[in-house]
Amino acid sequence: MASFIKDVHKAVQLKLFTDITYLKTVQEFRNQFERIEEEIAFDFPCVFIEFTAMDSMSLGQGVSSIDFLMRLYLGFEALDMSNGGIKYNGNIVLENLDFYDFQNDVHKCLNHYRPNGCSALQRTNIEQDTDHTNIYVVKMDYIFHGIDQATDVTNGLQETGAPIELELGIDLIIDNPEIRTGKEII
Repeated sequence: MASFIKDVHKAVQLKLFTDITYLKTVQEFRNQFERIEEEIAFDFPCVFIEFTAMDSMSLGQGVSSIDFLMRLYLGFEALDMSNGGIKYNGNIVLENLDFYDFQNDVHKCLNHYRPNGCSALQRTNIEQDTDHTNIYVVKMDYIFHGIDQATDVTNGLQETGAPIELELGIDLIIDNPEIRTGKEII
């Protein structure tokens, strides 16, 4: 059986690509923005997925309950982002704020989405990361709950059908009180 966490990651990845047609990259988070000069190229806009916390509790028979905290890193390249928001020769030039549309599209896509075996995703936090040049980065946190049945010990059990009759070469005496109770009759 496949890894439950891998299945959840793939489900979120597929949902993002399906619903946001202009999205270019969805990958596992590897601190790509900090290493953008040495990282293998990726296209913008992008979303990187990180499971920052996964509190797990055994429910028995190999089934686990997992409380997920998933952090998404949204990246939007805007080389002209610093332009605008000014008044020049009497003309107002508004700054490019298209990233907020992207951020809203990601949230609309994932808000209350339910990967297989999980509860609905709920956003709990939004945080801007302003340490990057010409890249707008926002961290969005979602919480949800899942039931991991990947190691369920009952998955390998087989039904045997009707009970098998036991053939004994002797007759059982079931009306003898001593045999039935295990106590000697006086």
